[in-house]
Amino acid sequence: MSFWPQTLVDWAQIASAAGTCGAVIVSLKLANRRVQTKLETSCQVLRGIGAPRLKIIIRNVGPDAVYLVSIGGTADDGSERAQRFMQEQGFLAIPSAEPYTVELEKHLTTTQPPEGLPRQWVRLWVQDVGGKRIFVTNGSQCLDEIWSEMRV
Repeated sequence: MSFWPQTLVDWAQIASAAGTCGAVIVSLKLANRRVQTKLETSCQVLRGIGAPRLKIIIRNVGPDAVYLVSIGGTADDGSERAQRFMQEQGFLAIPSAEPYTVELEKHLTTTQPPEGLPRQWVRLWVQDVGGKRIFVTNGSQCLDEIWSEMRV
């Protein structure tokens, strides 16, 4: 008994299987191309009693609901930290045309690298269930503003 195809029917079955796999891959790519996370984001610094905090407004501008899992940031050394949106279903659903507001305390905008001192975030993002990160518009300026009083 040989592993290699022996007859024309064997070759036809192989070609049919390869064609089916190709069709499935193409159809999945086309189906996923339509589903896009479309968000408008903005950030502002809130001052009051205590340390300043960030107010991040996330607005779904797409036709479909958006599902977010976390908000986080990246420090200049590449270390990251994220906080999950704790909902019953494990993600935050934002319907079309709806805004959602998140407030972050200043102390949450740092990372802890394996060695050394905590690092301040320099970029701010939200992440959807597919792993796509959407960077917050003017997030870097907000982060710079809340940490500016620490610099000499």
